[in-house]
Amino acid sequence: MSEQTHKIIFHIDMDAFFASCEEAINPSLRSKPLVVGGTKQDTRGIVSGPNYLARAKGVRTAMALTKAFALVPEANFIRHTKGLYSDYSRRVRLIMKKYTPLIQPLSIDEAFLDVTGILHIHNNDYLSLANKIKDDIKHTLDITCSIGIATNKVCAKIASKMNKPNGITLVPFLKEKNF
Repeated sequence: MSEQTHKIIFHIDMDAFFASCEEAINPSLRSKPLVVGGTKQDTRGIVSGPNYLARAKGVRTAMALTKAFALVPEANFIRHTKGLYSDYSRRVRLIMKKYTPLIQPLSIDEAFLDVTGILHIHNNDYLSLANKIKDDIKHTLDITCSIGIATNKVCAKIASKMNKPNGITLVPFLKEKNF
């Protein structure tokens, strides 16, 4: 990689964050669709976070639980585990801080990282750095993330959604307008 003349921004977005945290503490939940938000006895709640198996069957965040029950009656339906998501969010941020001090959290499960000033430590190889961060999160916390890489926050955020789950999407530098 050549020397950088522009900013390099990562947008890190955790994959199916609530469901992934639940699966990390109880791996048996990974074997079938998982809906976090309530049990089958909770008729007035909404879905807080489905895993990708539930999403493949049409379950979406903020959907009424009753609709999710109809779409995936075979799914595991669970309530939130108190404090789990904020704990994992804090732990993800600690991993990010190992790589750059320039972190801008957007929500409990996503943040921008400006890696421009630290790329020289990583041979100016932003793809390798993105993979290191993804691998560190996976090996430390047993959850995955997707990363968008661009010269600006808007493109990085859009890019992170394009290769989910567990992917990296690079917006070609100086081609952001086409992107």
